[in-house]
Amino acid sequence: MHAGQETKMLRGAIWACAIPMGLGLWCLVSVLIHQTFPGPFHFSIFPISFLLVAPLSAWLACWRLRRIVDVKQLSRWRTSCFVGLASASLAQLIFAVIFTSVLSAIILISGIRTSDWYYVIGNSIIYNVSFWFVITLPLSLICASVFWRITKFPEDRDVF
Repeated sequence: MHAGQETKMLRGAIWACAIPMGLGLWCLVSVLIHQTFPGPFHFSIFPISFLLVAPLSAWLACWRLRRIVDVKQLSRWRTSCFVGLASASLAQLIFAVIFTSVLSAIILISGIRTSDWYYVIGNSIIYNVSFWFVITLPLSLICASVFWRITKFPEDRDVF
């Protein structure tokens, strides 16, 4: 049997989601209280992205970790961090594609000029790359470390 299938990861995944979900809830409450979010429309979707991307990335990471056969590889910190970073990046990419597609459809339906559509697509790419570098990268490493520390692996987990 795979070492990943023997490991109970739910508790670690829930605690790993706590930080981004907490930030998302805090931002959502801030948006609802103030009825606006400072900055462009793109930032008003910010809290929702935290609330959707964190559980999706945790699920993707656990799905990938369950496929690992070797106990030593599974219990290493760098394995959890690499899988967590890859899963968070994939989840953000999925969300970015959906968000950009919906925004593009709204712009095309409303009859806005094509040059404005290119501007929106360009800004979406810039925002998402910036968010990945500034938020997703460090937060996924922190969350993967929380996951690794809380999850009970079959053997000693103090292996770097």
